[in-house]
Amino acid sequence: MTYGNLAAQARARLETHYPPGEARAMVRVIFERLKGFTATDMAIKSDEEASDFIAGKVEQTVDRLIADEPIQYIFGVADFYGLEFKVTPDVLIPRPETAELVDMIVDENKERKELAVMDLCTGSGCIACSLARNLPFSNVSAVDFSDAKRKRGSSKNGSGFSTRRRVAHGRTNRCVRHHSQQPAVHS
Repeated sequence: MTYGNLAAQARARLETHYPPGEARAMVRVIFERLKGFTATDMAIKSDEEASDFIAGKVEQTVDRLIADEPIQYIFGVADFYGLEFKVTPDVLIPRPETAELVDMIVDENKERKELAVMDLCTGSGCIACSLARNLPFSNVSAVDFSDAKRKRGSSKNGSGFSTRRRVAHGRTNRCVRHHSQQPAVHS
């Protein structure tokens, strides 16, 4: 089966459960995550044969999506504010409304030279890490009091920042952006 046929088949199955635009977007994400394909790659490689392994992975992913499992949990990542965050079913998937909150905080504080932010119940750490990346002189700490096993996503997400520290009965990732370096989120 070609990549084009595989994508069309996945899209048709998803359209029985999701609106057409959402189904198309999901198929793009599936091929991006499984093969690293961009939309251009899909157009160029649509006549190439897909391996049985990839065909099976696409089918499994579509089955999980039809069972209402979020695509972010299936692949273990969520895009937020231009960054990629590790997510598990133990943390909330970042929402567009959360990006609006980050926008508001960045807009209101972009001129401040010293800013300390504490993100309590950080979950994936998307707010803390996005603020640390976008507020040039900020000191951002992220705290979550769930056990380390449940919050392995937020721990990994903060690992690209320069310092970490522990807090009693919980875990804190301290995201600090130094103006001399650009922090990166673990991907």
